[in-house]
Amino acid sequence: MAAAANQASFRSALTRCGIPAGPARDAIGQNGWTNMEDFCEQSETEIDTLAKSIARLPAVNGNPVMIPSRALKHLKAMRCWTIWRIRRNLVIVHTDFDEDGLQWAVERMAHEVRIKAQATLSTAKPDALKNLTHWRPFWKQFDGYCQGVRGTMFLPISYVYRKTEEAIEDDDEEFADSDEQMSAMVVLEGDDYQADNGLLWELFRPLVSEGAAWSFVKRFERTKNGRGAILALQSQADGSAVDQTRKAEAYQVLENTEFNGTSRRFTYLNYVEKLQGAFSELLDCDEAVPETRKVNLFLRGLKASSLESTSTHIMGNPEMMDDFEKAQSYVQMVISTKKTFDSEKSGNGRNVSAIEGGAGSKRVHSGSYAPADWYALSETEKTEVRRLRDSEGSGKGKQSNKKFKGNPKNDKNKKRIAALQREVAELKKGKSATASDSDQDDAVASAQFGRQAHKKKGKN
Repeated sequence: MAAAANQASFRSALTRCGIPAGPARDAIGQNGWTNMEDFCEQSETEIDTLAKSIARLPAVNGNPVMIPSRALKHLKAMRCWTIWRIRRNLVIVHTDFDEDGLQWAVERMAHEVRIKAQATLSTAKPDALKNLTHWRPFWKQFDGYCQGVRGTMFLPISYVYRKTEEAIEDDDEEFADSDEQMSAMVVLEGDDYQADNGLLWELFRPLVSEGAAWSFVKRFERTKNGRGAILALQSQADGSAVDQTRKAEAYQVLENTEFNGTSRRFTYLNYVEKLQGAFSELLDCDEAVPETRKVNLFLRGLKASSLESTSTHIMGNPEMMDDFEKAQSYVQMVISTKKTFDSEKSGNGRNVSAIEGGAGSKRVHSGSYAPADWYALSETEKTEVRRLRDSEGSGKGKQSNKKFKGNPKNDKNKKRIAALQREVAELKKGKSATASDSDQDDAVASAQFGRQAHKKKGKN
């Protein structure tokens, strides 16, 4: 009775695929395929081979025996649908293989084709975990790595260590895509799961085998239980005590972080990033902050006086009060608009608004800059500095534009030394040998290099 029922169910499923009663459907049965479970054991390549063998059968009443291409595609979709029913530990009956089931299977097959095409893409492995104090950054990297590694079911290997061991059975639940759906619905048992669990162990073991974490996961080595190893280490590194500490630190950030617009090192974007990081941390600890609460905390820390009217506007807007992203994006738009307005008003961006950081001091001038301040200027501001310096240089007269070769002071000293050398030479020739002349020479030398020289130099 059961075998007959299965055969009847299989024939109905073939009709759904577009293969009605006739020579083609009879040929499938004659090849030994009489139920959906057995048929799904074939690969897609083997189904193509079966279709080709049927196409070589003699024509019946002048009509060729064949499986049309559309029916062949749906035949493969039936196989895909049956496989996923088995992976979910569900009963296989043809009545469940309706139009929606057929369409889902076709889309899933197309998705797996795309996955195969991207198989050459690789994700960078995280660094090994040497110390459990580095668990959180390590886990974020490893989890991201596993999102890009596909197992035997073409699912991200991360499904193996999902939080709930029991599979979700509600088909009406909303999911982002079929990967997320099947990762939640597939049962954690069977040959495919065991293969993926072993693969996960091979990925995880080298990253923890040489550090303090190994003592907590070594017991899973014999069975190559990747899920067991990861959950055990998570329990140790992310236990309830650790969660409480993480929550306390996140709430401390939310309570103490403020933006007053007076520091160039702590901008508005830095403020939003700190809040968003705390919200994400609480979400990781299964303590999501409601959107309204997020907006209230955001506005409470917004201390910049120039944004008081902006905060008031948000408070009067129910849509933004219920959406943190919309609220913070609106403030960012206000800051950017005001910055642009202030820049145009002052001309060529010479003044910078105090909202985005800094006290609104004049950044562009013709004087000298410290290296850090110079590199902080935009290209427009640097161009303006050069223009100011050129204009000030031209206002000092033509002499200021002269290009000197060397140091002018050195040139004067050279002339004085040369004059003194000429006088000494004349004395040696006897042109000036009197005592008064010698005194005069001493006076000349004193004037050039003694106290008198310093007095003259001061006057100059």
